[in-house]
Amino acid sequence: MKPFCLSLTLCGALLATGCVSTSPQAMRDIAPRAGEADAATLVVYREKSAQAALADVYIGTDDGYFIRLGDDEYAEVDLRSGFYELKAKAKGSVPSEATVKLNPEETVCMRARPNHEELHLLVIPFVNALVPSFVLEETECVDLDRFERQVAVAPQE
Repeated sequence: MKPFCLSLTLCGALLATGCVSTSPQAMRDIAPRAGEADAATLVVYREKSAQAALADVYIGTDDGYFIRLGDDEYAEVDLRSGFYELKAKAKGSVPSEATVKLNPEETVCMRARPNHEELHLLVIPFVNALVPSFVLEETECVDLDRFERQVAVAPQE
């Protein structure tokens, strides 16, 4: 009985401390100012997937999360050019990080997908159903028409 109570307590603690939300403040220092010519466009998309289908993925920086994507959604946001350490997470999960370089007047595409490579999934398979995690991968922006089939989500600006 003790192992069950301990497991239940740990799961409750993970869910209670895993709060995350999007915030307009997260865009304060990275959004281009009016008249700036060195803006870049970041497109983040999430394809339809059975894994973690009910969880939203939050994308942002150390300052906060500014994009929330559900299954089969995408967001397009203008940012200042430069290097960014982007984070992706679901509520209750540990964030994964991806570095991306945004050049002026360039569009960079990234795919947010459930992380199915984590070791704990082999040891405790039901953990991913309770607390899914996500990763970001840079992809080529060759087929931007594919987004016509997805739902556009406005970032918090």
